Amino acid sequence: MGIRPASSFYPLVAVQTLLASITVFEYERGLRFVRGRLRNEIEPGRYRYLRGRTFIRKFDLRSIQVAVAGQEILSRTAWP
Repeated sequence: MGIRPASSFYPLVAVQTLLASITVFEYERGLRFVRGRLRNEIEPGRYRYLRGRTFIRKFDLRSIQVAVAGQEILSRTAWP
């Protein structure tokens, strides 16, 4: 049982720096790109991927309500 030398922890640190994780929530979807090419759509869940080769872009699918101010309609009589 003793203390392990620090050199045995280097592989673990290297793996942690290469891996990344992302959480896609219920109201989101993700697109997974590998080497710049679209591979697939990602459903909700937690994913791990290689940082250098893979990029995941999340999109929020919730609908948004925007108030639009009243607009004037040009009629034939109001045309200059």
